[in-house]
Amino acid sequence: PLDYEEMVSYIDFRLKTAGFNHPITELFPPDALLLIHKHSEGIPRNINNLCDLSLLTAFIGKHRIIDLKIVERVVLDQYSQRTMTHGL
Repeated sequence: PLDYEEMVSYIDFRLKTAGFNHPITELFPPDALLLIHKHSEGIPRNINNLCDLSLLTAFIGKHRIIDLKIVERVVLDQYSQRTMTHGL
């Protein structure tokens, strides 16, 4: 698993590869990044899923920043999906 700083660098690299040429905190504020790290457990696949769903949620809601509320919504939706799928 990636630690917090490694995760931020990883997300930053992926965003820059996709053409986002601004500081990562212009898109993901620090509190949102902390929540992504906590719920992804630093696992790149989980990081990708949370970021992708957060970006999609922001796009649908016409938000330009992936704030804490957006990440919280994605996390809650993912938890609900796991509970329904696995009966946890």
